[in-house]
Amino acid sequence: MEPEELLEYLTESVPNFLNPELIEHEGECFHYTENWRVIEAEGVFKGAPVNQELDQTQNVEFELVDDGVVFGYDNLEDAREEGYGCSIVKIRYRKAIRALHESENNLGDLFAEAAVGTEMEGLLDTGGAPPTLLILAADILDFELVTE
Repeated sequence: MEPEELLEYLTESVPNFLNPELIEHEGECFHYTENWRVIEAEGVFKGAPVNQELDQTQNVEFELVDDGVVFGYDNLEDAREEGYGCSIVKIRYRKAIRALHESENNLGDLFAEAAVGTEMEGLLDTGGAPPTLLILAADILDFELVTE
């Protein structure tokens, strides 16, 4: 699969990724993982299978596949915040897709609303989630551990 095909698939089959756009040049992003030792030992990334549940990887059990999708964030701080306590890996990619994950974007507002009248009121960010990068494992040029 090529990134252009993934973009078409997302547009047609995974509507929870809003406004997906192709990044047609090399770039860098940050990925959080609990599997750094496996990635390091194998020397490659595996990713989530391309299917209609691609937007639900945190809720659905799935097996990583060689030709799957790896998720990342443009900014190191976003990866640290989203993957608190996980290892952070900087990835250099050939091409990627940037999209807003609608469900993640709405979570901040839901938490902020739930905090009204509690000690947490006003402390939670309602700015929404950062855009997600979707990278095909085959498009990862190299990677390095940033923090464990």
